Amino acid sequence: GKHPTEDSFLASYGQQFVMLAAPPGSMKGVSAVIPNLLSYPDSMVVNDPKFENWDITSGFRASAGHKVYRFSPERLETHRWNPVSAISRDPLYRLGDIRTLARVLFVSD
Repeated sequence: GKHPTEDSFLASYGQQFVMLAAPPGSMKGVSAVIPNLLSYPDSMVVNDPKFENWDITSGFRASAGHKVYRFSPERLETHRWNPVSAISRDPLYRLGDIRTLARVLFVSD
């Protein structure tokens, strides 16, 4: 967002976690999310269920040399990931991979 008294943007270039919470229509996307998506030079994982930020920023990030993927399990037009493809074909590792995948997908209490 913009600094309240200066004509400059607030920015943090550290490794800290940032959480942004505000009511709908309070300009979170325009003031914080989109500027970060356009200026952050490294990899990002973004929760964008309506694809609003994707639509605005993915082309720019792709033209800057980033690989951009849109993953939404319930939509056919997005990228796909098959967790079973991570299971080794080598019999020595296959059972361990299956057990690991089962632990990740089916968490026990």
